[in-house]
Amino acid sequence: MFSSSWREAASSSLSEAQAHSATTQEHARSLQLAAR
Repeated sequence: MFSSSWREAASSSLSEAQAHSATTQEHARSLQLAAR
């Protein structure tokens, strides 16, 4: 029971980190375009 909830938390935080990383990449890309 505990391990399954830990697994869920790990997978949800992993997808959160992936979404944050994608957002950061998009932000960096728009900054590069604005700098031109």
